[in-house]
Amino acid sequence: MHINTRALLLAAAALVAFSPPVVATARLAPETATETPAAPAATAVTMAVTNAETTADTTPSAGPALHSVLRLGFGYGQYGNILHGGAPSPLFLLPRWQLYSGRFYVENLDLGFNLLSNGGFALDLTTQQSLDALLLRPSGLKAALLGGILNSPVPLPLPFDADPATLLTPQRRHLSYLGGLTAYYQTKHWQLTSAWQQDISGVHHGAQWLNELSYRQRLALPGVPVDSAIQLSAGWRQLSRAYSNYYFAVKPQDSTGQLYLYQPGARTVHFVKLAASSQLTTQLSLVLNWKREFLPDAYQQSLFFRSRQHDVWFTGFFYQF
Repeated sequence: MHINTRALLLAAAALVAFSPPVVATARLAPETATETPAAPAATAVTMAVTNAETTADTTPSAGPALHSVLRLGFGYGQYGNILHGGAPSPLFLLPRWQLYSGRFYVENLDLGFNLLSNGGFALDLTTQQSLDALLLRPSGLKAALLGGILNSPVPLPLPFDADPATLLTPQRRHLSYLGGLTAYYQTKHWQLTSAWQQDISGVHHGAQWLNELSYRQRLALPGVPVDSAIQLSAGWRQLSRAYSNYYFAVKPQDSTGQLYLYQPGARTVHFVKLAASSQLTTQLSLVLNWKREFLPDAYQQSLFFRSRQHDVWFTGFFYQF
């Protein structure tokens, strides 16, 4: 059976875009509408899976020794493409896998280990799959750079009678994997997340500092016996110079004779998220998810992008096995 690798990566990217931090309690998990009392991080991990009422237990390993959950989303969405001439990729199926064992947890492509929890505060060792490479998909990279050059007001040193397309050799930007520390602070409706993570895959040796503030509200609709919730989030990612230049610079290897060179340096990417859900049965929920990232102006000077706003969205159902 042929497996579409790009489709799997896009699905993974969509899950990263929509998933709340795993340490979040059920009141901050988009697929869950059940209210729960405050609890420390390790207990909260269990609550996010079981939706069970629990007391504030300071024991980090509170909850089942091993628990896993598999969910499958089916519906329709799009993973945006902001390259010149690019078209969005459709999303039909979104798998989501979670595993918890004491302080340790796995969420899709990410890993975590709780170091400290006290009331609403938690500090975890975490890893995260960086998917910025999907913004610069190799199949459309040469056409995107050519489109940017042809539409750029900046004069380029083209040889006489040369075809620009023959001089462009854009290099693949590879996926990287990050690891570091993540701190969480939660109240009844709010969660603040701050994560410092370094490239541990040897791809670019850069770092990312992520900050996100989320607000979640349970919705009780008159006459509708369905638990519903909405979550709004906003934040930013500060990318180090090495991280930013690896993905968004135009390098000497990207063209013959160094036709165009550009390095944006350290930059900040802002984002907003919306996640809404209705729990239809114990296993089935209706979801609506949307995320928009705002790339800095400097990234358009790389000439790859026709827009600074990148959208990912999905609406449909999640079924828990």
